[in-house]
Amino acid sequence: MRILRLLYLIFSIIACAVVMAYQIVYGRTVYGVIIIVLVMIPNYYLRNNERNRTARIIFDYSASCDPSLYLEDLKKYRKHYLMSKKQKKIFDLYHCMGYIDSGDFDKSLAILMDIDNSKLGFDDITNILIMKNWCEYFYFNNQNVKMKAALLRLKDFITNSSNDIKQGSSIMYHALEAKYYILVGE
Repeated sequence: MRILRLLYLIFSIIACAVVMAYQIVYGRTVYGVIIIVLVMIPNYYLRNNERNRTARIIFDYSASCDPSLYLEDLKKYRKHYLMSKKQKKIFDLYHCMGYIDSGDFDKSLAILMDIDNSKLGFDDITNILIMKNWCEYFYFNNQNVKMKAALLRLKDFITNSSNDIKQGSSIMYHALEAKYYILVGE
């Protein structure tokens, strides 16, 4: 898929250059619209394929509960796709979940610190995922004060997100809150 993505990127740049040159020379925009539509169709297909593959890996992990297999699948998947800096950071969050579940807290902490220091603007779902991973990290390292602070930030992200995200994230929040109460012994 990486080669296909690279070829698609090169094709898109060439197509846009041809469209711009055609519009400058002939002053017509009809062919430009057609080429742009033809460029958008493969982009939609490739993006959809990437999302489906990521969802399949996460679903398989939730079914098998094997962190080593999950991390191996993620590494194989990552080799085949070109990602932006932001996409790589988001993908690192998936690794972080596997490292926490396998007990490799040093790698998960390195990923979380790197994401916090990256200064990239993330969407609501990604911010919720970041705070979820921090809560899990603090839970397994018996850091109840830091976990409480992370839970409060998580609750703020959930409260300020759209209704769809609120519905999906509220169960996760309550599960993490229950872990916090177990940690502090209440």
